[in-house]
Amino acid sequence: MKSIIVCMLIMFIVSPLFASDIEDTIDALMFAECQLGAVTTEMYMALRWCPEDKELIQGMSESCIDDLRELEIFIQKECPAAELTEVKSFFFALIEKLTTVYDGIEEKKIENVKTSFDEFHTMHDELRKK
Repeated sequence: MKSIIVCMLIMFIVSPLFASDIEDTIDALMFAECQLGAVTTEMYMALRWCPEDKELIQGMSESCIDDLRELEIFIQKECPAAELTEVKSFFFALIEKLTTVYDGIEEKKIENVKTSFDEFHTMHDELRKK
């Protein structure tokens, strides 16, 4: 039993030393997808719970746009694998789409916002296929 524990500890400690750029990039992109989902959920909550509070929605959209810009910087820094450039580019396109949706969202008609979110979800589905 001790030998199994020792082996597991060694693998846990040593395996990061041999991680490739591709593995690091995949890990970072998985994290980025979670963050993208969190930002989207924040905006959905504001729109769903307080659709009449334009000031709250504006503040939330500005916060979400800031989070998206930080996510973009994270992807640029933490995703070194050249083999995954297409996937990274797709993430940048998703971030840009959400930024466009959130920018001035408090003034947009709900039908236009729904259409924009549908377009985002279609793009996101394309990413999942890659």
